[in-house]
Amino acid sequence: MSYQDNDDQCNKCGEKYESKYGAKYKWCKSCQINNLKKNFINWTSDNERIDNLIQEMQLEINEIDDVIFEWIPFDQFNNIKEIGEEGLDKVYSAIWKDGPLNYDGYKNEYTRNQLNKKVALKLYNLQNIIDEFFIDQPDQGKKYSISYIGEVLRMYGISQYPNTMDYIIVFQEIYCKKCGKKYTNIIKEWCESCQIIYFKENLVSSGNEKIDNLIQVMQSGVNCESARVLEWIPYDQLSDIHKISEDDIDILYSATWKNGPLCYYDGEWTRKSNKGTILKYLYNSPNIINLLNKITSFDCNNIYGVSQNPYTEEYIMIFPNIYCKKCNKQYKIGFNTNYEWCKLCQINNLRQNFTNWSSGNEKIDSLIQEIQLEINESYDIIFEWISYNKFNNIKEKIFIKEYSAIWKDGPLNYDKIKNKYTRNKQDIKVTLKLYSFQNITNEFLNKFKEDLNKYHGKIFGISQNPYTKDFIIVLQDEYNGKCNKCDEEYISGYFSWCRLCHINYLEKFFINRTSGNKKIDDFIQNKRSKISFMNDTTVEFIPYNHFNNIKEINKNSYVSQYSAIWKNGPLYNYNKKWIRKSYKKVYLVLYYLQNTDEFLNKVKKYLSSNDNPIYGISQSQDTKYYIIVFQYKLYCARCGEEYMEYYIKIKYEWCKKCESDNLKLNFTNWTSKNNEIDCLIQKMQLLKISSFDTGFEWIPYNQFSNIKKINDDDFTKMYSAIWKNDFYYCEYFYEKEHIKKLKSKVVLKYSQNITYEVEHSSHETYGISQDPITKEYIMVIKNKYCEKCNEEYTDTFNKWCKSCQINDLKKNFTNWTSGNITIDNSIQMMQLKIDSCYDKIFEWIPYNQFSNIKEIGQGGFATIYSATWNDGPLSYYQCEYIRNKKKVALKQLYNSENISIEFLNEVKGYAIGNWEKILLIHGISQNPDTKNYVMVLDYAEGGNLYNWVNKYYNKLDWSYNIKALLNIMRGLKKVHQENMVHRDFHTGNILSMNTNLDNYYISMCISDMGLCGDVSNTDQNNIYGVMPYVAPEVLRGNPYTQAADIYSFGMIMYYVATGRQPFCNRAHDETLVLDICEGIRPEINELEAPKCFIDLMKKCWDSNPNNRPEATKIEKSIKLFYDSYSSDFESEIEKLIYYSYSSDLESANEELLHYDINEQFKKAGEYKESNFLFLEEKRQSATHPQAVYTSRLLNPFTKDLPKYDECLDCEIISVKLK
Repeated sequence: MSYQDNDDQCNKCGEKYESKYGAKYKWCKSCQINNLKKNFINWTSDNERIDNLIQEMQLEINEIDDVIFEWIPFDQFNNIKEIGEEGLDKVYSAIWKDGPLNYDGYKNEYTRNQLNKKVALKLYNLQNIIDEFFIDQPDQGKKYSISYIGEVLRMYGISQYPNTMDYIIVFQEIYCKKCGKKYTNIIKEWCESCQIIYFKENLVSSGNEKIDNLIQVMQSGVNCESARVLEWIPYDQLSDIHKISEDDIDILYSATWKNGPLCYYDGEWTRKSNKGTILKYLYNSPNIINLLNKITSFDCNNIYGVSQNPYTEEYIMIFPNIYCKKCNKQYKIGFNTNYEWCKLCQINNLRQNFTNWSSGNEKIDSLIQEIQLEINESYDIIFEWISYNKFNNIKEKIFIKEYSAIWKDGPLNYDKIKNKYTRNKQDIKVTLKLYSFQNITNEFLNKFKEDLNKYHGKIFGISQNPYTKDFIIVLQDEYNGKCNKCDEEYISGYFSWCRLCHINYLEKFFINRTSGNKKIDDFIQNKRSKISFMNDTTVEFIPYNHFNNIKEINKNSYVSQYSAIWKNGPLYNYNKKWIRKSYKKVYLVLYYLQNTDEFLNKVKKYLSSNDNPIYGISQSQDTKYYIIVFQYKLYCARCGEEYMEYYIKIKYEWCKKCESDNLKLNFTNWTSKNNEIDCLIQKMQLLKISSFDTGFEWIPYNQFSNIKKINDDDFTKMYSAIWKNDFYYCEYFYEKEHIKKLKSKVVLKYSQNITYEVEHSSHETYGISQDPITKEYIMVIKNKYCEKCNEEYTDTFNKWCKSCQINDLKKNFTNWTSGNITIDNSIQMMQLKIDSCYDKIFEWIPYNQFSNIKEIGQGGFATIYSATWNDGPLSYYQCEYIRNKKKVALKQLYNSENISIEFLNEVKGYAIGNWEKILLIHGISQNPDTKNYVMVLDYAEGGNLYNWVNKYYNKLDWSYNIKALLNIMRGLKKVHQENMVHRDFHTGNILSMNTNLDNYYISMCISDMGLCGDVSNTDQNNIYGVMPYVAPEVLRGNPYTQAADIYSFGMIMYYVATGRQPFCNRAHDETLVLDICEGIRPEINELEAPKCFIDLMKKCWDSNPNNRPEATKIEKSIKLFYDSYSSDFESEIEKLIYYSYSSDLESANEELLHYDINEQFKKAGEYKESNFLFLEEKRQSATHPQAVYTSRLLNPFTKDLPKYDECLDCEIISVKLK
């Protein structure tokens, strides 16, 4: 089906479709409403109020996906079974014979294509069913919009039980089959109350009440996505116990856990029996309670559980087996131990399977094999050859040359119970994308590889139509990165999340929800409109009667705190479906405040945190005081004190006062046997108390092993040692053995005056110990000494030693060469300048290290390619350098066989530091065919600024523009702080690292640092660049300065504001050069951009370089723009009034400035919106054929210009006369 010009009009009524989505499927709102009206006579509930309710719901239909709410005769239901009660209402499961009405996009009509649909029935009396849908009384309006009924409540309609005459609401399967309560997570069929009962009924007691209680606390936090459930594991459940390793630190045992760990699968708990495990006896068995407390507090889920040897009474930690049963190699990450997924073994399995399939084409087979062998994780798609006869129900899609189909077998998925690949999802809907290629040409391979990158993670494989011989790629049903409804780019392409539709749905959902207070309603609506991520909390007004089990926790003269159960629970977008996590425990904080503004200031305080702890606002029905509904307790239940304002302390209910009391109670459980030392430790414990602190303790000397002397100093004795700490062992369990030891290493510093040194130590100190032989006291401090050279680490946190790293690099010099001694020397010099573990190691990279090389652009002095660097760059990760495959950009420099020393010196300045907002240079290579040298750069997925603005111009508001410019200026500021200049600053050399338009993660990088111009040229008089972006003093032969970069930035500001390149309507020739030098600048309509913006832009492109602002000042101005534009308008007014009344004139003026700037940007945005077609036409007008926006040599156009120190006006007149 192809799209015609008249396809935006309904064939029946001639009216325009209200949306592209409606036009696509020929769904006309007015026609559908007429059809529904005509159908009113074909059904009745025999109750006028119910009929009116259903009719009103039906006529509210607004779009194709809205549910058709129906009267459903009771005889439509089969297999009715009672499953439980929700409140006072009984809930049943049933089969709906005909099933619901759905709009068929191919037939362009409503059909019932889900016969024998499983549903849930909930009984109501007449009054209850009216109350369910209306606010207090029917004439006051409905509670829910039709969108909310269909998307969130998942209602199909109303029926009636003929025997009792009770009314029934017909739901989707949203009720638990065991208890009849609504699922906590409908999609995963997860019922929290049933899970709590399950764990209680299946709890195996340890015989120790404290241990059992702690395990119960941990199990209560388990949900359907938890990787592991910590358990007490009886010792007799362990068999085949044998020692697998022993050294001076640990003894490890392997064992088979007969029942095996719990795993939530297909809506129920199951056990993976006969699971291989690793047993580790606790270093300090009496400390088992403290260990479990720490595991709970720090969400450490590396452990299956705890057991106890009945003979020795020693406690044992039980871990997953970290070694593959087949190859005995350690699993790459802890996640893979659960599922026994070994990358090496899976790759071998795929290789062995190569003989079992073929496409019939050697090139295609090789390509598929290559892709399969790139598998990295258990959740990666296994790319396959898929025979065409595996597809059913192939239909051409509307408007596009693609097909939908049903893949009978479905894809290979790794079964996390069976620990192998299976096809457990048959008959899945896929998209078939056709290639008009019957032969395997380079063009086909390039197009195919492009799509592989573009739709990464969404492609199942490749097929071929046996009749046309066209090749086909098989994709997920929704793959293309655009929203099916609004045709907007997904902000999160991987999760297919559309911000615009998300916000529109929220507006429809809450259209009838009000607090009765306009300020609160406006505040909540404003917060919802600023949602930026799919998992952002939806702040809402929550009626007080939605809470059950309200219990007072504590109160004072300002607030009261309650715990409660929120029946409906918070709203989430989960896997592109709306759910409420029902029966959610929440905390209500009631403020004794009559003033709405004061209350909202309290709300703003908590909403300002990075991780929003608030679900919404409610109001007490009795006192009418407003309430903040929190996810976590705000006040400590024990002492009534407010938790410290850090989000993490609220989340983990960490109270400094109570923690202090706990420590005091624990003082009797340990002793150094020296009262003075005990008092010192107690004092330090109470001083260092914080949820982020490591703590301070008495550490028995027998907890240290592998003790080695560090220094030969006569005054200080220091040793390195491994601290056998059970929690650290648990935390570092999945690390490689040498890294595990490195992280467990401490320094033992013998002290002559332990009290003074502990109290004045600048080191991170874990505690105090004592040498049992010499009786000297020891400070146990964080290790800061390199294990190779025993010198202090350059970076203690990352355990990185500069001198050792430089030595390693020197030793490696003999292992590589470029074949050019000048280049080798330059690279070696760059490598030896490394100063931090974050610095990139500039390398010589053999050209055969690159694959999938594809040309993506050309400039005046180079061709750009994308490529895969097979080994990838060296990066420091978890105490060691590693390499990982990486997509990079290759900049092949023209005429670079004789690369100049000057060019290499320029590159040196940018090749080491890992600077924010500057594109990384990884190294240099050489094309063996052309002999041209190649710079290896980070690959920018989003292309350059020119393309970015062009692609998103219609969506770019000033928040995007300001953020982009702030990114760019921060990069330029860093360059200037290093006393460098860019020299070729324009839109083509600013790159976006994002493929999607994401307001929170706009990431612009400056590229081509020192890489512009003819690399073999040594003439300092040559001028390179894009003419409109080059400062007039440079055009006249003056050296390039930082002020010249600022001039270029002014032109970039112009482009971002208008979407038009400067001087795009003119030839870039001698005349333009003369005009630029005379002070002519691009024209801008003053309504197009805010005055403050235009003023800054004009300062940047001032003819006199001395008048141009410095980068730091520009950054400050743009930051002011951003802060003002993103400010809450009402909040700024409130602050302004407050400061004015309080006579704080300085603050009042500052708020007035914010308000003024906000208004300027707001007006510019409104102008763009109302004049968009005019501006777009202007922007799309033809660019002059002699306007050039790639870098080139400009000397031919500037040769007749006067030098900078000569009289410009006289010489320009002279040139023009010539």
